[in-house]
Amino acid sequence: METSPAPAVGREEVSLVGVFVHNAGSIATHHQTGAGRFCDFVGHSLKGESPVVSDDQIDCPLARYVFGIDPSSEEMIETLVEKPLGWGTRDIEIAMTIIESIPRLTMDRRILEFAPIPSCIPEFDVTLWVGPPSAAMERVIGFSYGNGQQTHARLNGVGALCGECVGGVLRVRGPVLSLGCRGSRLHAGIRDDELILVMPGVFAERE
Repeated sequence: METSPAPAVGREEVSLVGVFVHNAGSIATHHQTGAGRFCDFVGHSLKGESPVVSDDQIDCPLARYVFGIDPSSEEMIETLVEKPLGWGTRDIEIAMTIIESIPRLTMDRRILEFAPIPSCIPEFDVTLWVGPPSAAMERVIGFSYGNGQQTHARLNGVGALCGECVGGVLRVRGPVLSLGCRGSRLHAGIRDDELILVMPGVFAERE
């Protein structure tokens, strides 16, 4: 079973990561040439890097499902259902319900840029903030005071960074709070005392 890592080495003060999805050439300075999980690329940005990946470099089945990279098929669903069954769910119907609850996007754009903020990229589709619960609370309050909207938090602990966070934000077009999942904490280096707050566009820091 995957467990949370020790505090990430090298992250320092980076707590904001922007994700830009498009089909044009990249203006980012660093290219991630190997395959990896969506969580891995977020983790690179939390360490100050700016990976740029195409959809065929994302090798996590859950992330490929969320971003609509692979066409829906019985084989794909069976592969995904095996994950909650392996994590402790013993009922196939419950496992299917878990998978069906994960947002699935239809996207034509197939290049993903990840960058720590501030960045040379002027605008992002989604901005992820990582930090302690008290600071997350202040940012949720700031967003509520700014437009009166609530922050969404529909949690199941499966595919958190790709599904709950990015998929959720692009679906509801509003901020989403996530506890993360085992994969995101392990591969992105999110610490035990941190939450993930995600919103569309560039994250406006609350004074």
